[in-house]
Amino acid sequence: MTFLDNLRIGSKIAVSSGVTLLLLLIAIVIALLGLVGASENFAAYRELARGTNAFSAVRAELMAARIGVKDFILSGDEGAADTAQHHIAAAQSQADAAGALVAEPEIKAELQATTDGMAAYAETFAALLPLHDSRLQLVARMDAAGEEAATVIGTLLDEQAALSNMRAVTNASSVQRHLLLARLSAARFLVDNLPAQAERVAAEFAELDGKVEILRVAIYDDVGQQQIDSFTAQAATFRTAFEEVVQIVGARNAIVAERLDPAGRSLAGNLETFSASAISAQDALGPQAQASIVESEIVSLAAAAIALILAILLSVLVGRGIARPISSMTAAMQRLAEGDKSVEIHGQGRRDEVGEMAAAVQVFKDNMIRNDEMAAEQERAQA
Repeated sequence: MTFLDNLRIGSKIAVSSGVTLLLLLIAIVIALLGLVGASENFAAYRELARGTNAFSAVRAELMAARIGVKDFILSGDEGAADTAQHHIAAAQSQADAAGALVAEPEIKAELQATTDGMAAYAETFAALLPLHDSRLQLVARMDAAGEEAATVIGTLLDEQAALSNMRAVTNASSVQRHLLLARLSAARFLVDNLPAQAERVAAEFAELDGKVEILRVAIYDDVGQQQIDSFTAQAATFRTAFEEVVQIVGARNAIVAERLDPAGRSLAGNLETFSASAISAQDALGPQAQASIVESEIVSLAAAAIALILAILLSVLVGRGIARPISSMTAAMQRLAEGDKSVEIHGQGRRDEVGEMAAAVQVFKDNMIRNDEMAAEQERAQA
């Protein structure tokens, strides 16, 4: 006698249904756990993708900003400065926007470091702008003084030639030549920023000073002396302005070489390193996520198949546990109806409805046997 034999039919059906639902629930839970694992992998993949896209956008803006900075340093174009500042602000904005979308702490920390680095880069670049403005003012002063000095020495040369003062003409031509060479070297320095060009300017002015003194001795008229004084003043203005330009260019180049370029390279390198790391992680996580989905599908299908098989087996077992005893009971009752009182009544020890039916049939069988015995006794008595 099994446990199921002692359960009533309603209880058997309830147990069968309950176990079936439990098995289905277990299959669903297994499927959900697999989906959760796959979802976590995809969430991590999405985070990495967002980080990669964010860093790519920041890198693009940083590259455009660095190009604008270089263009501004080389050309002094204010439009280039505006372009550089625009891209610096765009890079900061991209980093801030990405930080609001990304939840991964490591990526957020890197984006914050990038934002801070861009702020320092912008501050360093801003320090170049006042130097640039001062340089422009000094170059304008140089140009004006250089032009005025060239005009004065040219006029002096013409007037001394008209006076047939060939000694003064010769010396004035030499002064004019050294002034021209000094201005050319100064112009080259403004483009190349080479120390050799600045040294050449100083050397030309040293030669020019000596030639001016010789020229002063060779001129006898007061107008000529006044012209020499005017030339000397303008040349001194040019030289002083140029020396200040040299100092400003040196300060600017020091900022660029010691702060701006290293900061730009560091930011670009960090972004490149993190982007490469994120892409590598994506490449590894993509197949892992795909494998997790396939594994989840296999496990879910296996769990569902097992649950279905067990549910079918349980249903068959419960069905047979009900149908077979009833069929046996029907056959026994049929034989009793035909008068066969030797038939065995199965299931009398069961405590379900089948057991009750078996007990009732056994009573019916006993009554038939008793009736037959009583009829036999009556016949013997009559005989």
